[in-house]
Amino acid sequence: MRIPATQFAIKTIADTILDDAFGMSPRAAYIVTSVAAAIVISCNFEKALANVRGNPACVKKGNLTDAEIDQLRKNGQFLGDENVFGPSLETKGAFEKAKIKGLMQDGKLVGSYQTRTLDVPLLKQLGAQHSSANALKVATGAKINPWTYATWGTCQQATNLTLLQAGISSTILDLGASWDMYVTTAVYGNYGGMLSNRIHAGFNANNNYEGKY
Repeated sequence: MRIPATQFAIKTIADTILDDAFGMSPRAAYIVTSVAAAIVISCNFEKALANVRGNPACVKKGNLTDAEIDQLRKNGQFLGDENVFGPSLETKGAFEKAKIKGLMQDGKLVGSYQTRTLDVPLLKQLGAQHSSANALKVATGAKINPWTYATWGTCQQATNLTLLQAGISSTILDLGASWDMYVTTAVYGNYGGMLSNRIHAGFNANNNYEGKY
């Protein structure tokens, strides 16, 4: 973040867009832009590492057949408690069949990606989504410790980790994102644990602010 080219870009965006165009105070504009830069850099770095470890998958056209769902249910990994980890194939009524999207890799069915509306007041009305992945190659699905939920990540980060464990570099943003997935990815990163990075970037920007250029 302290690379001269990065600092020049941050200061230019902060001064010309957030400050001059939108009237944000110079210090606040610099802090916001610095945090945004940290988010972009870390998410792209995570994506690059994921592409080394796995390959992308695409969503299968049309609904899965009952036989394909049974295959996933018998051979795949289930995420468990839907209230913490999102809906799973193990939980009856967690989502409608039409919401189960098959994942294809090299022409083969390798798993599924499913979402359902979060059953929480206000978030439900706004269309926030639970998510989970069911992958055939995964021995143990990613789970979030309830005590670190919302500090480490959410079900959406656990979904991405499950996909990565199965050798799938695609994330929820690639497979069918909702607005809240962009929010949680910005806050926690693709795979969780990045909240402290965002806070640290904000504190550093505040301490290193040298005035408007």
